[in-house]
Amino acid sequence: MGGYRVSYFPFEGRGEQVRQLFHTIGVDFEDNRVEFKDWPEFKKKTPFGSMPTLEFDGKILAQGTAIIYYVSKVHKFWPTDPVEDAQAISLVCAAEDFRIAYFKAWKLREDKSEMKKLYEETLPKFYATFENLLQGKYLLGDTLYGCDISLFNVLNAFILYLEGSKDVFAKYSKLSAYHKLVGQNKNLAAYLNKKE
Repeated sequence: MGGYRVSYFPFEGRGEQVRQLFHTIGVDFEDNRVEFKDWPEFKKKTPFGSMPTLEFDGKILAQGTAIIYYVSKVHKFWPTDPVEDAQAISLVCAAEDFRIAYFKAWKLREDKSEMKKLYEETLPKFYATFENLLQGKYLLGDTLYGCDISLFNVLNAFILYLEGSKDVFAKYSKLSAYHKLVGQNKNLAAYLNKKE
């Protein structure tokens, strides 16, 4: 198999979960940060006119969920049981729903009424849902999978970049412990520490 090339804008957004996944599993990849001036031309090469994309062996995959699934499965970072396989996909999709809520909140972060709704309704709903889904140390028991990296990424985005999210998150002790545990993965922690 040829080398991997991950393309996304020069910020975290939807591409960061893919970067974090590659670092966690210890697989080398080219981190192609597409500048805005280059995006119109690069966009023509993408399947859906969006990023992230993953290129390898003359092929190109689009959509973060599909990329997480493919890379995790190929590198044995995904459940082999058919039911757990489907559950893991559903968890990545649910994390994407949460990510959409994050992007909306980020755009409206100066709107006090929207932030009030976020902290009192949206975040508690998502946090409680994911906390109830924990089946052990991780989402699907005691093994770390690609779906965990997807959720970790969006939890981290809220905590790091939206003031007030950390206080709401602290009320969910099981989910907080889970987030801390995933972040302690040696490879992932090394990548995150390098970014700081």
